[in-house]
Amino acid sequence: MLSEYCEIDTFINKYLQVSSNDSVRYYIASWGGGLRATYFNLLYLDKRQKESNDSFLNKVVAMSGVSGGSLGLNLFFSTKKENVVKHESLVSGIYDKIGNSNFASTDIAYLLGRDRLPFNQWLSRDRSIVGMRNYWSIITSPCTPFDTTAYQTYWKEGVDRLGYFPLLITNTTKTSGNYGVAFSAYAKREKFDTIFKGATNILDIINSKKSLSFYEAMSTTERFPFFSATASIPGQGHYIDGGYFENSGILSIINLRAYINDITGIKGKDSLIILGNSKSNTIDFYLSELQKENPISIKLNGETDYGAILKGISDTDRLGNYLSDHYGVHSSNAKRINLPYHLRYRDFVGALGGEPKNEDDIDSIRNLIEKNNELVDKAILDFIRNEKPNINNRTKPLSKWDFAYPTLSRYLSRPTVNYYKAMFKYHKDLR
Repeated sequence: MLSEYCEIDTFINKYLQVSSNDSVRYYIASWGGGLRATYFNLLYLDKRQKESNDSFLNKVVAMSGVSGGSLGLNLFFSTKKENVVKHESLVSGIYDKIGNSNFASTDIAYLLGRDRLPFNQWLSRDRSIVGMRNYWSIITSPCTPFDTTAYQTYWKEGVDRLGYFPLLITNTTKTSGNYGVAFSAYAKREKFDTIFKGATNILDIINSKKSLSFYEAMSTTERFPFFSATASIPGQGHYIDGGYFENSGILSIINLRAYINDITGIKGKDSLIILGNSKSNTIDFYLSELQKENPISIKLNGETDYGAILKGISDTDRLGNYLSDHYGVHSSNAKRINLPYHLRYRDFVGALGGEPKNEDDIDSIRNLIEKNNELVDKAILDFIRNEKPNINNRTKPLSKWDFAYPTLSRYLSRPTVNYYKAMFKYHKDLR
């Protein structure tokens, strides 16, 4: 029934239409990146909530994510909803359990089993759904029945239970061309098409009385081809990983922001936060900053013609990079938050597609790398020195070699979890 949902204009009138409120409202967009992105988002939102005495999310209008980034935003909400009476330290512990979990084993088992052998598909759900069940077990308990509540109903229940929670947008990619959106507030088809131009509402299932559940809709965004089966939605078709259309989550959030600004007239009182978790996100940010005034001219002997072609057709970040640069660099009311990495000169050469011609550009990049790496090393050493950590019941104190930035998107490892904690605690850009 419609009463089980919260209509978008009702949400705006109830929570956002406050003419006397001059405080900045935030919109959050999150890049994809598997568990690497999921854990990054969980820690970021948890940190902002704690530092603001649980008031930060009350200033956030909406959050849009892709793939693992979307999972981080949605799982943060689900964890809050299902553990509202638990102490905050226990809730934060759930995020760490997710970051420490080994989801790669399930991925491999299903990659070589159910998802590759069609005659076994009637025996169980695919890898992505099983992954959602694993997340659910961590958030609740292994004995808790898997929740099948419709996406929009589940979110409204959470808003009622928590008092407020931002709008959620889960983005996926339709194999036939356009992109799909699961939007937590209800919008009639005409209004949905007005807000999310060119998108398909994956919750609007034809010839069915039941919409996708919260976790089913969430599973549609993290389905990397070959490693995951497609999401087959009745009456609509097949969907794959959201990053294959637009990997930053910005497109949907900007469209929604435009609609809300038109309704409320609060232009100029909002800010966009872009969460990036990969090394390429960090490098793109630095290069965008370096090239604000003048583009860097490069030598074209860095890669072969065929290498350049392969790089071009395999790059899924092109649209996301453009949107991040457009809204996150050339805008005063936007901020890009990236996971820090150790960087090397060849990382920049690879991103540029060749070595810079100008010696000043080379010097600028090398100086930037030196300062960046010093900050990363300082954060690690400060964490070791000040926290005196004893993680995972280790009696031996941690050393610098117990910290490693994420190299895989589906398995983080203990040193990577240590690295995340050090960055969030002591790196100046994440403090």
